[in-house]
Amino acid sequence: MRSEAGTIDQHGSKILSREENEHVFRLLGNRCQSLATAVVQLFVTDPPNHSSWRRSDAGILCLVKDNQRRSYFFRLYCLTRGQMVWEHEVYNSMDYLSPRTWFHSFEGEVCIFWNMEYDARMVKNILNEKFEAKKQRRLERRSRSSMQPRSLLGYHPSSGGHVTGSLSNLQNGSVPVARQQSRVTPSGKKKDKDSKRRLTKADIGLPKDFRHVSHVGWDPNKGFDLENIEDPQLKVFFEKVRVSNKMLDRI
Repeated sequence: MRSEAGTIDQHGSKILSREENEHVFRLLGNRCQSLATAVVQLFVTDPPNHSSWRRSDAGILCLVKDNQRRSYFFRLYCLTRGQMVWEHEVYNSMDYLSPRTWFHSFEGEVCIFWNMEYDARMVKNILNEKFEAKKQRRLERRSRSSMQPRSLLGYHPSSGGHVTGSLSNLQNGSVPVARQQSRVTPSGKKKDKDSKRRLTKADIGLPKDFRHVSHVGWDPNKGFDLENIEDPQLKVFFEKVRVSNKMLDRI
């Protein structure tokens, strides 16, 4: 089902009218897509024991893909109040349980009673697909990172250029030399790439030539002690900003 309020494909509920589905879609916000919409009752547990279920609310539940926040959420909407009344992010490691087709729970603190078992099964299948897809992507990234060769030759980022040499040079004890790339400017002069490279921590030296200018004492009862200040520039500074000894005493 396509929402009239935008160009994103929204999946509405079969037991809601077209107007009610459109109302829910408008409440989703910008760049948000409802992957499933259903009429539910929401039950929660109260801290600290979380020992019993308490009916919290009822309304229209949407499994939302929020492209701005780059995550998935359960969001409960009330059409009468025209607002979202509850939200819970769907984490990758969330333990989503369905002991009954119409009864789902997660985090040990939230459970959902579904009005239609069809909606409950659809949400469960969507979540399983999302969890499995993310798990597969993590495995693929780990596999690619473990298979990347660590070559002794080739480009080295810290050298700022290409390393030239051969394996025989390394075996003979000679070290490959980093050759800087250069380009010709319109004036005909060559210009090294390093002339515009960004500074790193290695380019910054240690501080030196410290000297003690003056000491400003502090008394918890009187405040700052400016009588021993010998630097005339500091005294001129306080005079220009119109800071008197009485004002400093009140700090």
